[in-house]
Amino acid sequence: MKKALLGTSALIAAAMIASPAAAQLEISFDAGYDVEVGWTDNDSVPGGDDWDFQNEGFITLDATAVDDNGLDYGFTLDLDNIRTGGGGVDVDETFFRVTGSFGTVFLGDNDHAADQIRVGVPTAGTGIFDGGFGDYVGGGFGGARQDIVSIGPAGNTDATKITYVSTGADLAGFTVGVSYSPDSGSQGANLSRVNGPPAGAYENIFSAGARYEGDFQGFGITAGAAGYLGDNAAPAAGADNDLQSWTVGAIVETGGFEVGVNYVDSEGIFNPLGVATGVNGSPNGFNVGVTYAVAGWEVGATYSDFEDDDNNSDEQVYGVGASYDWLPGVGIDADVVAFEGSGNNDDGWVALLRLDVDV
Repeated sequence: MKKALLGTSALIAAAMIASPAAAQLEISFDAGYDVEVGWTDNDSVPGGDDWDFQNEGFITLDATAVDDNGLDYGFTLDLDNIRTGGGGVDVDETFFRVTGSFGTVFLGDNDHAADQIRVGVPTAGTGIFDGGFGDYVGGGFGGARQDIVSIGPAGNTDATKITYVSTGADLAGFTVGVSYSPDSGSQGANLSRVNGPPAGAYENIFSAGARYEGDFQGFGITAGAAGYLGDNAAPAAGADNDLQSWTVGAIVETGGFEVGVNYVDSEGIFNPLGVATGVNGSPNGFNVGVTYAVAGWEVGATYSDFEDDDNNSDEQVYGVGASYDWLPGVGIDADVVAFEGSGNNDDGWVALLRLDVDV
C-alpha cells in the first residue's frame, strides 16, 4: 500500500512540476498508511463483542513559494481516508495560505482558529480518548468522542472559512487567531447556506483563541483558551439552541513528562454525548492526561468526565496507551479505553493495536 501511495504521489508531482503554471511553486508530499486491529466489548450493539481490522492511507500535497519580499504562500490538498474496496477518498482539507511578519491567513477548508489554538491534553498510543476507539463502539458512544475532544458542532471543523492565526509574527510566546465560516455545512462545492442547511447546522460561525508557550526554570508551560459562537441555521423540534462553546487548558512539561488538563463547556451541540435523539444539548466536563517519553517509547493515561443536563446524560472515558518507534518512519501504537455512561450510552471497552507508517 505504501509503495502504491508513493508511486501515485510521484506521478502527480511529475505532472505538476512539468506544468508551466505550477513551475513557480515547489511541491512536496507527505504520505502515510496505518492498519489496526480492534477488540470491543459493548453489549448495546448487536455483534458488539468482537474484533475487526481496518486500514487507511493519506496523501498531503503542499505547494509553496517565497517572493522577493519574503512573503511565504501556497496551497495544501489533503486526501484522507484512502481505502481499498470502494471506500472512496475524502478531501479532508484544501486551502490557500499566506504567511508574513503579520502572521498567517488561510482561505478555504481547514480547521477553525479555535481548533488550531486550543490546548488539549497529552496522549499516547492512537490517542486514547482522542484515538480510534469510537470507530469500534457504535451505539451511544459512537459519537461521544466529538464532545470530549473538540468544541463546536460536530462535522463543521473543515467548513469553508477565512482564518487569521499569528503564526509567523513575534508576539513574545503568544499565539492568537480568529476565523469566520458562513455555514457549518458549506465545504468544497457544497453551498449549504444558499441551498438550505440541514437540521443541526449553524451559520455565521466565529471562533477565536489565544495560547501562550514559555519555559520557566526547566518547566515548559502551555496555556490557552478558545471558543465558538454561531447561529442555529435550521432549528428543529427541541434543537433550536445557538452555538456557544469554549475551552481552557494547560500543559506542563519537564524531564520527559507531560501533564495536562482542559475544561470544555458547550451549548447548542447537535446529538451531544452520542445521544441519538436529535435534541441539542449542553455537554460540559474535563479531560486529564499524562505521558512519559524515553528512548523511542511513550506511555500515557487519560481520564474524561462529561455530563449533559439537557439530556440527563453523563459519561466517563478512561484508558492507557503506548507508542513505540519500531523502525524509521514506522511506529506501533496500542490503547485500552473503557467507558461508562447513562441513558443511551452503555458501558464497555475497546482495545486497539495499530501499525503506523509515515513518510
